Formats: sequence, structure tokens, C-alpha cells
Amino acid sequence: MKSLIAPGSFLYEIHIIFGMFTFFIGPLQFIPYLRTHFLKLHRLLGKAYFFSVLIAGTTGFAISFHTPLAWAAAGTAVQCILWLLFTGLAFMRIMEKNIASHRRWMLRSYMLVLAAPFLRLSIAALENFTTIDYMAHFELLYPLLVWVSFLPLLIAEGCIRIRQP
Repeated sequence: MKSLIAPGSFLYEIHIIFGMFTFFIGPLQFIPYLRTHFLKLHRLLGKAYFFSVLIAGTTGFAISFHTPLAWAAAGTAVQCILWLLFTGLAFMRIMEKNIASHRRWMLRSYMLVLAAPFLRLSIAALENFTTIDYMAHFELLYPLLVWVSFLPLLIAEGCIRIRQP
């Protein structure tokens, strides 16, 4: 019997589909013109993003426990927990009508969406633009790159803190 969590499995495919959805609709939410002129669309996409994160985040968390390397598993589990937490906090802030805080939490949430593509691009860069044999050092490099994929979040956090009064 095929595992529910292995690549190509039902949970894995659900995770990828909903994660990709958040990847593509997330940037639209940051366009001021769309927010101000199409508020109903912004709210609809925001709800779709929220539910997609719930699905992708929970399936990603389940998948993380089946990652063969402990440090990589821990990194992906932490990313999923933070993704769910930040998105939940963004939702709470908008329910309180605290738009400034909502925007900051949504930025953090979306930066965690970028962790997966950042990880894939980091692996591709290592394989194609360095002399490092990625597969020969997989057990060291993969967990390291999982943790390095927090970089977009760290950069965004720095920008948030610089801009905050």
C-alpha cells in the first residue's frame, strides 16, 4: 500500500496544490490598487488564502514527520507551525480592524510561502553554479538549506521592524 504522505500521494498532492495556490494569489493581496478598488475581491482572495494555508500548512506539518533527516523534518515542521500561526494572527488582526498589524502578519505569512521555492532554488543553484556535489553531501546540505529557507522571513521581519514607529 502506498503511503498517504510520500511524494505523489494524496496528502502530498493536496499540500502542493493548495501551497501553489497561496504562492500565486498571495502577491495580488499586496497590490494597493486592488485592495482599494476591488475590496470584495481582496476579501474573497484573503479567505481563499486563509483556507488554503489551513490545508497546505496542516498537510505540510504531517508530511514533515516523514522527512528522513531529523533537522530537515524539524525545519519544515517549524515552518508549517509558523505559517499557520502567522496566518491565524493576520486573520485575528483584520477581525479587530487592525489593518496595519494585519498587513505585517500577512507579509510574514507570505514569506513562509516562499520558503519552499527558495529551498528548491537554493538546491538548483548549488547543483548548477558550484562545484559542490549536492547528492554526495545531501545529509548535511538538505537540512541546512531547509533552515536557510527561513531567509525571506528574516529579511521581511527586518523590514517590518525598520519601518515600525
